Amino acid sequence: MALIRVIGLYFRCFFNSVLRKNNVYSLAYTGLSQSHSYRLQQGANTDLLIGFRYLKKALALSWKNADGAIVHGIGNTAIFDAAAESMKARYSYISTITGESPKIFLHKEDLALQQSLLQRVIEVLFMILFSLWIIPLSIVSSKRGSYALNLLEIVENARLIQHLRKHKISKLYYFCGFNKDANFAAVLLQKNQIICHKVPSSNPIKNFYQFVIADVFSFTAPYQKQEYEHLKANWMVDRFEEWPVFHFEQIQGILNKYKTPKTNTLGFISSGIWRRIERGDNALGVGEYDSELRLIAFLKLYLNQNPQIQLFIFLHPIEKNNPEHYLKAQSHYQKVLGTNNIEFFEPSIPSFKLFDRVDLSVAAYSSANLERLYAGFKTLYAPLGIRSDYYADSSLNNIAAFDEKSLETLLNNSFEMNGEAFFEQNELQAYHNKYYLLLFQS
Repeated sequence: MALIRVIGLYFRCFFNSVLRKNNVYSLAYTGLSQSHSYRLQQGANTDLLIGFRYLKKALALSWKNADGAIVHGIGNTAIFDAAAESMKARYSYISTITGESPKIFLHKEDLALQQSLLQRVIEVLFMILFSLWIIPLSIVSSKRGSYALNLLEIVENARLIQHLRKHKISKLYYFCGFNKDANFAAVLLQKNQIICHKVPSSNPIKNFYQFVIADVFSFTAPYQKQEYEHLKANWMVDRFEEWPVFHFEQIQGILNKYKTPKTNTLGFISSGIWRRIERGDNALGVGEYDSELRLIAFLKLYLNQNPQIQLFIFLHPIEKNNPEHYLKAQSHYQKVLGTNNIEFFEPSIPSFKLFDRVDLSVAAYSSANLERLYAGFKTLYAPLGIRSDYYADSSLNNIAAFDEKSLETLLNNSFEMNGEAFFEQNELQAYHNKYYLLLFQS
């Protein structure tokens, strides 16, 4: 039974870690036991009952008798991601780059599998036995939330491998490598002769990829290659590829439809920090929440001093995923910026289709910035207060400001440049769509 083998692999990883072995098993356990996960709410590591809460979730998944795999294409490849809503975009991205139409799509929100009553009963019994190891850890450890989440992660990984076997998959495109069980999953895939190809977002890989196990890893932004040079001691990867930013294929299709932006228009690309705080998301802890809040405070002062500049806000999906959140987001930004003179876009239109509405954009660290650069539009980073090597030894540092004074200078200078001069002076050619066209042709 898959679950029993996965539990066995868990303990193999644990003992290799205890013995300080330098191998994939020890590396996998390092991830499983790390304290941060976006899946954990704030306060998870102070909740003495969290082990029981995650046991309940794990048992619910074990008992659920349904099929969470979405059959979409043909062949022997599959896609795995965090949420169902990304399926269409992932298929478009993969098919454009590789020409493949993966057979199935799987996501962490629903990995249920149809099984007999006997199989489900046996799984429940083994999960209860496994919990006798995990729940005490979740009570005595300062990382109790992380250990409690192992209960659910074990069942999820068992379900993942069962789905892949059922559909005779030999290669998995793994898009949610930021989760702490991603390296454990890679070891499990390798032991089942399934190629694990990890595809990160275009954000800094130092945040979630300090330790990596994979057969193939695709960089989705040029500066990630420089980051890798500082991280590679803890990576076990056989092969690397260089892929464009997510949504590049959709941007490519509308490049000739973009218009010249109006002057003195500034776009703020939000990460929805107020909404993340409101719903209790667990911050990574590198200063990302404070950074965006500082940027918003700066923009309030900057716009007061430069009334000729019109501000547009590109809302994050979590700020516009329903009418209530969209209206609340508008009210929030009007309040914190102290003005109603802000333009918001139609929530159903993707941000990349609206890039030509502003001459210059700024974000604390959004991956949408890389999409704008791919499309050829002026873009700035403002990771205020975050470590100054955030973008490694890359040209992105030329368009990044780590304090308010530098950001004001960068904004003023960038408004004075046209797009061509902006890319040339800041040495950003490797982020432009023309670079990738040449890359794929070679």
